Amino acid sequence: MRTKVLLLAAGLFAVGSLLSPAGATAQDDLTKQLASVEKSLWKAWVEGDVAPFQEHLTADHINIGDWGMTTGKDAVLGIVAASPCDVTSYELDDWRAIRLSDDTAVLTFEAEQVADCNGTVIAQEVVASSVYVMQDGVWMNAMYHETPVGDEDEEEEDEDGEDEYDDDGR
Repeated sequence: MRTKVLLLAAGLFAVGSLLSPAGATAQDDLTKQLASVEKSLWKAWVEGDVAPFQEHLTADHINIGDWGMTTGKDAVLGIVAASPCDVTSYELDDWRAIRLSDDTAVLTFEAEQVADCNGTVIAQEVVASSVYVMQDGVWMNAMYHETPVGDEDEEEEDEDGEDEYDDDGR
């Protein structure tokens, strides 16, 4: 009986420690750290400042969005330096971070942006994710991906009025 009580107490302690404010604080700290880096990258994008990108992108960084895919830190630095977008406004919120390992984490968030990029006005809401890896004590962005959030009432249809999917259902 004493063993059962001890096992029950140990189990409750383990569950309690997972739900404790200390665990929440560590998660909150991670979210704040990564969001701070991400905010600095967005601000740098608006200002055409390559320094934060130089400091926080991995050499093999991948950047994916409705523009396609850009691979490599140098390619991203070239785009930022060219400053092809005049950003009128942007807002970032709904930050969430998930630690995948001691040195890897994923940050997700929502963004609203209005910009003129090479004569094309972009006004969109996106959901975004960034994969961060810790290198030499610094959180580095290894991959950024943003997806425009469309109107839920709109569905793409092909000429037959059918929902448009590939043969494999995507």
